[in-house]
Amino acid sequence: MKILLFGSNGQLGSEIAAKLKEGTHQIIQSTIHDVDFKNPSDLSNYLNQSSQLDLIINCVALTDTNYCEDHPAEAFAVNAYPLETISRYCQQNNITLVHFSTDYVFDGKKNSPYQETDPANPINEYGRSKLKGEEIIQKYLDKHYIIRISSLFGHQVAVGKNTNIIQTIITKARMGGELKFVTDQFITPTYTQEVVQFINKLITHMDLDFGIYHLCCECSCSYYELASYLINALKVKNITLTPVSINDFPSRIKRPQNGSLATEKLNPFFKSIHWKMAVNQYLKAIDN
Repeated sequence: MKILLFGSNGQLGSEIAAKLKEGTHQIIQSTIHDVDFKNPSDLSNYLNQSSQLDLIINCVALTDTNYCEDHPAEAFAVNAYPLETISRYCQQNNITLVHFSTDYVFDGKKNSPYQETDPANPINEYGRSKLKGEEIIQKYLDKHYIIRISSLFGHQVAVGKNTNIIQTIITKARMGGELKFVTDQFITPTYTQEVVQFINKLITHMDLDFGIYHLCCECSCSYYELASYLINALKVKNITLTPVSINDFPSRIKRPQNGSLATEKLNPFFKSIHWKMAVNQYLKAIDN
């Protein structure tokens, strides 16, 4: 299989690339230095130079929510509009697209994990740009997988970011003192290696129905639960973990209070491990 991987130097793309190179597939790795996603003609020319592709995996995204809020045009120029060029190219050439989206397409007001069929209602520019990208793909391309993930963490940080949620907590914990984390904002952490295993299975079998899927670790948690588990696992001393409410941290940017994603739709094909097990694997990996 000939695969074009956009965003191969990012947090997720770099780990997908490493896994795919272990197999027999022909992998074309593309980074922000190879093609300008914000330039439709540049992107189109880049695609037209590729030949006989079977699959495109798009890991390119502008994920800094603060930056997206201040620069909405750029957020849409990266997270949404390039998907029309890519989708049209895939449709014309019978190519399957795997695209990664986010829990931020939801408003976070639901009291239980979000299903794929729940109505999207993003409350910030990042979420709106990602939802627009989803809509464009569904409009122009039949053979697509839109994979929504939540609170991604892995061994490489995202382009444009200096850390991930797990590493942020670890860094703060090792500094000691008092840490405050909210008990009423919920996520389903996503370990990059789980996504890698899913992609590997998908390209091996290619028998999953096209559409939107939620992919994240099993079970959700609050940021307080996540921090508490990490601190105990690391056996960090001289630290006080204080539970607080999201209302204690007012922000100019709205974020979903509940970012939990339900994975029942994907489970028959691929079932992720529990988030605690994923954290344990991550901690073991960074110690080696």
